[in-house]
Amino acid sequence: MRFRSLSLGILVIIAITLLVIAMPTSKSSGHFSTDVAKSGGYYIDHYPIRINNNTDFANLAANDPYITGNGTESDPYIIDDLGIDASGNGSAIYIGNTTVYFIISNGTYQNAEAVNAYGIGAGIMLVNVQNGTIINNDIEKNANMGIYIEHSSNIKIEGNTIKDNTWGVLLQSTIATVENNKIYNNSYTGITISNSNNTYVSGNSLYGNPSSIELRDSTTNTIYNNTLDGNNQESYGLLIDNSTQNNILNNTIQGSRYGIYMHASSYNNILGNIIIRNSQYGIYMDAQSSNNHIYENEFFYNHGSSSTYDAAHVQALDNGTNNVWYSSNHRGNYWLDWAENNDTNDNNSDGIVDYPYPLDGSSGAKDLYPLKNAPYTIPEINWYLIIIPLLIIFVVKKLRK
Repeated sequence: MRFRSLSLGILVIIAITLLVIAMPTSKSSGHFSTDVAKSGGYYIDHYPIRINNNTDFANLAANDPYITGNGTESDPYIIDDLGIDASGNGSAIYIGNTTVYFIISNGTYQNAEAVNAYGIGAGIMLVNVQNGTIINNDIEKNANMGIYIEHSSNIKIEGNTIKDNTWGVLLQSTIATVENNKIYNNSYTGITISNSNNTYVSGNSLYGNPSSIELRDSTTNTIYNNTLDGNNQESYGLLIDNSTQNNILNNTIQGSRYGIYMHASSYNNILGNIIIRNSQYGIYMDAQSSNNHIYENEFFYNHGSSSTYDAAHVQALDNGTNNVWYSSNHRGNYWLDWAENNDTNDNNSDGIVDYPYPLDGSSGAKDLYPLKNAPYTIPEINWYLIIIPLLIIFVVKKLRK
C-alpha cells in the first residue's frame, strides 16, 4: 500500500513538472524603451558616427572607448549602448565602403534630418558594406529612413523597434535578413525592398504603416511569417511591383486597402497566408502579372464579403495571364464566403468545395479546388495536455488493482 502511494506521489510530481513545461511562457527580448533607457542611464550620449572605409573603422575603434573589437568575424567591431540625436545631420550612423564585420546594438538613433555627404535623413545608413548586423536598437523620428541599406551584402537587421520615420527600412542589397523587428507608425512604408535578391524577411510585426511591405524590382526573396496590419489605412499590406520568383509564405495580412497588390510581377509563389478584412481585394493582380502560383491561402471578409457568397463582393481579382490558384495536388485556397460553414457543398467529403470559386477580373480565372476547411487557423494541439492526464488515469487504475 505504501509502495502504491509512493508511486502515485512520484507520478503526480512528474505530471505536474511536465505540465509546467508544456505551459506557454512569455519571453522578454531584453530590450528597453527609449525613455526607460535614458532615465536609467543605459544609453551613452554620443556624437554622430561617420565611417567611410576599413581604415576609418580601425582608427575610430582605436580612439573611441565605446567601440570595441577588431573587425574580424570572431571579434567584430561593436557599437553598443549609444544614444545619438542626429538633429541637423544626415544620419546618426553612416558606414560606407567596408568589408569588416561589425555590430550596431542596443542604441537609440533619432532625429536625422539633413541631406549631405553622410546621409539622407536616416537613423542608420550603410552604403557599399559587407558583414553588418543591426540588432536591438530603437530607431525613430528620422526625417526619411529609420534604416537605409544600399549596395550591400551579408546584412542582418534583427530585433529593432523602428517607428515614426518616413520609411521604416529601405533595403537595396543582396543576401540580407530582416527578422523579428517591430516596425510601426512610419508615414510611408514599414519595409521597402528594392533592386534586391536573396533577402529573407521573417517574423516582423508591422502595423500603422500605410504600406506594410513593398517589394520592387526584386527577385528570389522570401517574405515569411510576418504580421502586416495596416490599421485600416488606404494602401497596401504587401505591394509586389515588377518582381519575379519571390516566395510569400505564411504571413497574416489585414486592415489595408489591398492585402496583396501585384503589378507587372510573375512567377511568384503565394502560399499559406491569412488575408483578412482588407477593404478592397485580398489579392489584386493587374494585367501585366502572369504565371504566379497562389494556393492554400485563407481569405476572410475582404472586399466587403461575409460568410455568405455575394458576386458583388468577391475576395480576389485577376486581370493577368496564366496565374494558377491551386497546387499541383489539387488544393486551392480557403474562401470563407464559399465554404459556407456546412457540408452541403462537399458531397464527397474530400475537403474540396464541389464548385470552383470565380474570381473577379478580365482573365476569367477560377480557383478550381477551393478548400472546405481553413488549413492553418485550427489551434495547435498540445499533446502533453492530452497524454499526461491519460497516463495518470492508466497508472492509478493499475495501482488500485
